[in-house]
Amino acid sequence: MSLIVRGMDTMQIILIGLSLVSACALQGAVGFGAGLFAIPLIVWIGGNLPAAITITMGGILVQTMWNIYRYRGHVGVREVLPIFGLRMLTMPIGVALLGLLVTTGPAHVKQAVGAMLLLVLAVQWLLKVQPRERVGWGWTVLAGGSSGLTAGLVGMGGPPVVLWVMAHDWSSKKSRSFLWLTYLLLIPFNLLLLVYRFGDEIWGSLLLGLCLAPLVVAGSEAGMRLGAMMSRQRLRLAALVLLLLLAVASILGPLLEAGG
Repeated sequence: MSLIVRGMDTMQIILIGLSLVSACALQGAVGFGAGLFAIPLIVWIGGNLPAAITITMGGILVQTMWNIYRYRGHVGVREVLPIFGLRMLTMPIGVALLGLLVTTGPAHVKQAVGAMLLLVLAVQWLLKVQPRERVGWGWTVLAGGSSGLTAGLVGMGGPPVVLWVMAHDWSSKKSRSFLWLTYLLLIPFNLLLLVYRFGDEIWGSLLLGLCLAPLVVAGSEAGMRLGAMMSRQRLRLAALVLLLLLAVASILGPLLEAGG
């Protein structure tokens, strides 16, 4: 079922809202996971992948802007320009590949999203990053280029940049501010590419995400409180297991449906 605002029913809106709340609560608690969790869920609800990416983008836009304001002064635009520029270079390739992917049908889209999520989790689990004062240009190009590509393709461009940030001996506030600012700066460019490739229905998906923004803020705040009360390691492990199950279900679900 193609998910566009004009053709949505009430239950789809409720489920999408719950998905965004859960995703942002997860991110608030463990520091990552909003797009990784929300986009596959929205695709499962019945949304096409471009709509899922845009709804998530609109939903977390207000929270991102507020976080940048709250932590203003910890990082400047000049510091994010190298990564931002690299992401802009490869994002059009990702959106072009997204256009090809959606023509293969919903089942293949679910499997592709699940496979990408599985790859992201494997890299985060296996790659041990040691913080240092400076990171070489080779790793910067790899992180920025792969982030733009995966952001354009499946809306999951955060993990490569997260690993790059973790390789720096930065404070927690500076690291978070860097991630939020790089994401915010990329949104207009990402939107223009999506509208160019998929048409005006992208604006409807963005509007839906913006309407759900208050729920996103509430979920994020609840997640941060939960993260303060519970063991961060246990929460992180639970989040990884949950995302792993979602990835496996996305890959195997269409196969089981076809077999049935």
